[in-house]
Amino acid sequence: ELQARIDGMASAHSKELKEAARRHAEAEASAEEAHKQVLIEKDAKFEQLHQELEAQRAKNNDLRTKNWEVVEALQAAERKAQAQQQQKTMDVEALKKEHLQEVQALEKRLASEQEARERALLQRLLPKMKIERELAHTEWVACFEKELHQALAQDKPSCPTAHGDTNGSLSPPASHRLQEVNAKLQSEVCHYQKVLAETEEMLRSLQSSVEKEERRWREREEAHHKEADRWKADVSRLEKEAHALAAKNASLETSLRELQGIQETTAEMQAKLKELQHKLEEEESEKKVLVQKYDEASKNAQSMHSHLEGRVRELEELKLSPGGTDQLEKELDDVRSQLEKERSRNEQLVERLQELESASKGDCSPASSPKVSSTNGPLSARDSPTPAEKEDKGATSKK
Repeated sequence: ELQARIDGMASAHSKELKEAARRHAEAEASAEEAHKQVLIEKDAKFEQLHQELEAQRAKNNDLRTKNWEVVEALQAAERKAQAQQQQKTMDVEALKKEHLQEVQALEKRLASEQEARERALLQRLLPKMKIERELAHTEWVACFEKELHQALAQDKPSCPTAHGDTNGSLSPPASHRLQEVNAKLQSEVCHYQKVLAETEEMLRSLQSSVEKEERRWREREEAHHKEADRWKADVSRLEKEAHALAAKNASLETSLRELQGIQETTAEMQAKLKELQHKLEEEESEKKVLVQKYDEASKNAQSMHSHLEGRVRELEELKLSPGGTDQLEKELDDVRSQLEKERSRNEQLVERLQELESASKGDCSPASSPKVSSTNGPLSARDSPTPAEKEDKGATSKK
């Protein structure tokens, strides 16, 4: 009966150890597979975020370059338009100034010629009048008029008949000559009026051309301003896009830092997993040693059982012989002490095995396996008396 119980308990412990090892291996394989899957997913996500970040940086650089190009083109267009406007304004002002100088010179020349003709005519009509040529034309005419009045006043008493006409007219040759001079002066006046009209027409045409050119340049300036406004709107839009991309870039960098933190956590988990695997290997090796010791204890129990059976037979033989009771009691005490030692040793082994099993079940999912009780251990023969104890009790009762 003791051998059967020992064999049953050894078989149950062996099955429990195999089941625990199998579950531990399955849990370890499942954890390793899950860990690999998590690492693969995190690596894929990290690579995707890295690619998105690189693409975003390239897009930001492209937009920044385009912004610089747009701003430079806008500034160049503004500088060019301003330079052209200034140049055209300077050209128009120079042209106006040149034409004004020409008109003023022409008017001055015409006035000088007219004054010279008037002086020459008056000198031809009255050659006796001597007036300084250095005087201005207005002063010269005033002096001529004064001299003429003086001459007329002097000639009036000496020539009363000459002026006896009702109209005080000149002689026919002088009148004819005066008419010719007047006609000539009238033709010159008409000529100069025509020249002045042509000059005024040319000035009006020039003014119209200048105004037309100014309108055209104003239109071009407005077009440049509109284009500048459009470029400014494009620059503002690109700046907004750049800000949005910068915000997205910051978000991606934050995600990248979080992913790097996850990788660090994963590395720590890997280190802990390796540490747990190392600890589990040590426990497995210790469990193997304990199993070996348990097997040795089982073998010792079997040998002890065989030894007890032999001793029982010897005791049965000694019962028949007189004086063997003391020797039997002594041997029985020795056997009991050996049984106590083996029992305490087996209880320690069973407790250690239970601790290792509970540690293994803590690593994997708990399993409903039957626990090994120390009272049901290989040396629970104290619950039922051994044949030697029965024999000892029989001998005592006989005494």
